[in-house]
Amino acid sequence: MYIVEWFRSLSTKHHIIIGLLLTVIIGYVDYVTGYELRMELFYLLPISYVTWFVGQRIGMLFSVLSIFTIVYSDFMAGKKYTSFTIEFWNGAIYFVFYVIVTVLLKLRISLQQRENLIEELDNALRQNEELSGMLPICASCKTFRDDQEYRQKVESYISKHTIAEFSRSLCKECTAKLYPGFTKKKEGI
Repeated sequence: MYIVEWFRSLSTKHHIIIGLLLTVIIGYVDYVTGYELRMELFYLLPISYVTWFVGQRIGMLFSVLSIFTIVYSDFMAGKKYTSFTIEFWNGAIYFVFYVIVTVLLKLRISLQQRENLIEELDNALRQNEELSGMLPICASCKTFRDDQEYRQKVESYISKHTIAEFSRSLCKECTAKLYPGFTKKKEGI
């Protein structure tokens, strides 16, 4: 878990540098193993990495970079092209494959973010139920009628329909009115 958080804390520039290093390493391995041993699938690693942490456009750019790396490593390994058209076709097929993977990965990331957002909103709604509408409250006793025509106290209704809790205390005016001796002793009179 710490590794994932560390990768998320890196800047865009660092993710691009890591993607470039991965592409160069895979390109070197592709060169060393020769053109007969295909390594095209491994180029999905840096493409997927930068798509995940940076974005779809950079992922597509890395798709193009991977195609050039494949062609260059094959050329440096001594591959002789019988026809430029065939090699162009192969590169185009790999590019389309990489782009499809990039788009699907970005779609998956977007769906995951959407699911997380929906979950957060559901949690927020469950925690913050709001009272709305008119409450027919008695001006004297402060009770009101609920939907079943029963009278109940405001505190019980609010506690039942929200996560709010009540604490009981008296304001200064009510304390002075209800307990006049207490306030005089406190003031030192």
